[in-house]
Amino acid sequence: MSQPIRVFLSTDDADETLAYDLEKHLRQAFAPQPLLFWHERPVAEEDYRRLATAFLETAHLFLPIVSVNYLDTPDARWELDQAVSEALRRPGLAVLTVLARSAFIPPVLQGYPIAPGPQQPVDMKGLDRERQVQRVAEAARVLVSQMPASVQNRRVDIQLPIMVEDLRERLIPLLDRLEFTPLFDTLKMLAHDATLAKNIFETEDSFANLYQQTRGLKTSLPEFLRQIKTVREYLRTLLDELREGDLAPDWQKKFIADFFAFQPVTHRGVAPYFFTPTEEISLPDTLTLPGSPDDIAAAETIGLLSYQQKLDFRRNLLLAQDSMALEQYGRAYSHSEHVRTHIDPQSAQLYEYLLISYLHREKPERIVEDALFNTGRLMSHVTLFAGKLRRYQEENKCPTATGAYNRRVAAEILSDGMKIVYDTWPNDHVLDTGRRAALAAPNREAARKFIEAAQLVYRAIHPMRGGLRILVNELCGGGKFNWVSRLGFADGEIRFFTEESFDLESQIAELLELIADVDKGDLEKQRQQTDIIRENLYFSLLAKRQLLARQVAEERRKRRSFTDLHQSVIHYVYACLLGHRVFGDGMSGGKEQSYLRLAVEYLLPGLVISPDADAESLQVRWFDLDANGELVAHPDCARYQFDARAVLEKIVYDYAGRAGWLQVQPNLKAEVFQQYVHDTEVEYQEIKTGLSWTDFRKMHAFEARKRLVRCLQRWETCYRAYPETGVQFLDRIINELVGEGLMNWFYLDPFEVRTVPDSLAFGYDAFEKLRRLRQLPIRRSESDISKALAHHLFQTNVLPVYNRIKTGDEKQRPELIGLLWQALAVYKNLDPQQDYLDLVWNELTEERKLPWLDVSEQGEWMLKPFQSPQPAFNPIQILQQLKRENPGRYDGMEARARIADRRFRDLETLYFREISEYKYQNHLEERRIAVEILRKIKGLFKFFPRPEYLDLPIRELSGHGRIRWQAQLFGVFAIPENYYENQYFNFDYRRELSEFKGYRDTAFQWMEHVLGQEK
Repeated sequence: MSQPIRVFLSTDDADETLAYDLEKHLRQAFAPQPLLFWHERPVAEEDYRRLATAFLETAHLFLPIVSVNYLDTPDARWELDQAVSEALRRPGLAVLTVLARSAFIPPVLQGYPIAPGPQQPVDMKGLDRERQVQRVAEAARVLVSQMPASVQNRRVDIQLPIMVEDLRERLIPLLDRLEFTPLFDTLKMLAHDATLAKNIFETEDSFANLYQQTRGLKTSLPEFLRQIKTVREYLRTLLDELREGDLAPDWQKKFIADFFAFQPVTHRGVAPYFFTPTEEISLPDTLTLPGSPDDIAAAETIGLLSYQQKLDFRRNLLLAQDSMALEQYGRAYSHSEHVRTHIDPQSAQLYEYLLISYLHREKPERIVEDALFNTGRLMSHVTLFAGKLRRYQEENKCPTATGAYNRRVAAEILSDGMKIVYDTWPNDHVLDTGRRAALAAPNREAARKFIEAAQLVYRAIHPMRGGLRILVNELCGGGKFNWVSRLGFADGEIRFFTEESFDLESQIAELLELIADVDKGDLEKQRQQTDIIRENLYFSLLAKRQLLARQVAEERRKRRSFTDLHQSVIHYVYACLLGHRVFGDGMSGGKEQSYLRLAVEYLLPGLVISPDADAESLQVRWFDLDANGELVAHPDCARYQFDARAVLEKIVYDYAGRAGWLQVQPNLKAEVFQQYVHDTEVEYQEIKTGLSWTDFRKMHAFEARKRLVRCLQRWETCYRAYPETGVQFLDRIINELVGEGLMNWFYLDPFEVRTVPDSLAFGYDAFEKLRRLRQLPIRRSESDISKALAHHLFQTNVLPVYNRIKTGDEKQRPELIGLLWQALAVYKNLDPQQDYLDLVWNELTEERKLPWLDVSEQGEWMLKPFQSPQPAFNPIQILQQLKRENPGRYDGMEARARIADRRFRDLETLYFREISEYKYQNHLEERRIAVEILRKIKGLFKFFPRPEYLDLPIRELSGHGRIRWQAQLFGVFAIPENYYENQYFNFDYRRELSEFKGYRDTAFQWMEHVLGQEK
């Protein structure tokens, strides 16, 4: 019985009934496949998570039953986090969200399929509940069936050229954060030195105490920033003094997996604390227009708040301040919103209250979820409040001391929330192609919203270097999705086209400007940030190449292809070209890292020195040779709308100019030629191996010939590409056609050499091709080719079939005649070698398969009666031609002797089989047979005067045989008269006996007579 499918059901207590119903439907949907469920197991509380983890590590399907109560249970939250982390680590775990009742989908589940549907929960008015549960079970069955038998684990060991300095460059920007949890987690993971680890833990404890004091209102903002600065300076010193010996032996592997999100996200520290404004509430200047032109009193008060407005403004903000102190953020937001909507709100303090209370009330997780998967209305509120706060702060309208800090906190927590969701997406545009694209999580729309929301946060609230770097990396193709749909060329430049509504290059340029604005005035720091972004993109592309190589290698090992390698390479090249356009192709510090090299290694590895092994293992043919041996684009280029030649030409132009391209062109053709030859040789060896099998693995002859025709055509192309050195390819074609290769290409019909019909069916006239090849400067002579072809045709078309013919099977005479004609045609048309005539001579004279010749009673050649196909087959004439062709080898007397001996043996056999040895039993029919035998023996003697032939007639006619030839007196005494029945056959035994004796006495003279006839 097959292994059971392991299903993990995660649910809240309120949805237990649905869980049990779903379990029943799942068993029916998967039948007869057994299922094993994890659901409400009676285990001890202290063992629950350990056992659940063990089950998840081998589970095939995780089903979270989502409702408004789902995340209320600590165990459900833990199960969800563990399952998503396990799905990232092991893509063999499928995740299907079961929507029990209308509710928001948790952010970590966004992108995974939803059943019964995004807007159709199980318990929905107007829909049958059982039918909805059945739809969930069917969706689960389809999802599991679509999963590959063994999905490539993407969290493999990635090898990147990262040194300690590279580590330091990527950790120092984390010091700009307000919350150092990611930095502490990374250092603790990498630290090996005991002193270093102790310092990290102590600093983390002091930082945690500082946050506790801040939350207890024991520290003011200036004091907090001063202490944060102290911690930051200490950590900077620690990073500057970091050495290789301080780190774990496998620190590179750990850092790469963590920094590039090849492992589940674990940095979930405490969110930075908002400092509530404590300064005196300022009353803003505002614009109060008069109700009518006659309202002079109102006109005199333009620009001032009324007394009642001032009271209302102050009272509501004080109430909002008190509510935030009591953590009643909903009430605080209501007071602040009242001021905003009823009084002209030109106050930075007001919008600071709105920003803080709104973030606390709606929660950053919900705001991020709404921005990525819904309308984004909540994020619009946040950016509105933060934008007004910054504007009024800059205009000095009721400024606040904590405004800049709180905007930074808002940007950081929203950025972290979006990054957490982004890191949970398992997508990779280089890996998820072909059939894998259908299995990939549908997160592209959410990713587009992620880019828009992140840009909105960083522009309107506060820029974050880390988040901006992620956006640049994503848009350049080093992230999870491909944003370039196709390439265009205009004025010698590449144009990148995307299906999105934004201009890709402009978006990237704006993001880089935002990063530069963070370090405005510090050119060195700006340069360092640009180098880090460029290097991160380069490392991301290196990692993708390694992952793709291992994924494809695993698929090839299992002989199951899910990846469209062409599409993967195209996406990869797009990313390389876009990276070159944005960052150029050189790094400061002498680092040799080239996007163009990465692209060329995929387009044509042979054009670079020491190409990467992963790139060589994933070679895709983008160039080809046409029938004349000229360089052309491979047909796949048109199918994928990818102009590989134009791309490669542009790369070389950018790297070495027009002169460089003129130098590369010959090398390009030479490299494509080598690939072409290699591919042809691989296919030829596959055909050879397929034909060598003797069991079910043997390749079908029709398929083998089809592929072999392609090899022959490709060999001719190889010759035409380089005629001066490609004669060897013509030799291979000729060797194959003349029969020294894998298949037979000709047959004899019966006098002419013709191409086999199967070859003509593929449009390959082998005879005409061989004729044209003979006109080229080949190394084999005409006679050598003819001899080889003749030998092959005789050894494969004639001799084996001849040997299989059963001796004496008259039904096979037409086939045998055809073989003899073919042997004669091979001698006449191809190679005048006597061995081919020997077969005909021996068959006609020795009658190895069938008798052909007879001897008349007059001693003349005579054909045995048989039917001959057109053209008529005359053995007598053929023997005469053979005698004339080579009298010394084909002797007429030898032919007479062989035929005479065989006919005499036939007569002897007939005599002893048909005539009784008892004379008293003689019948008239026996006498007739005897007379016929005696007359034929007479003819045999005349044909070839061998005295031994006369022994039987003389003995028979002398009365010592089986027939009574003499008359008998009274039936007892023999008298010289002929037996009366002899007259029926006009046979006089005495005369016949005398004649036979005369032949015996004159045998020598008869032989002389026959010899004279042969001359």
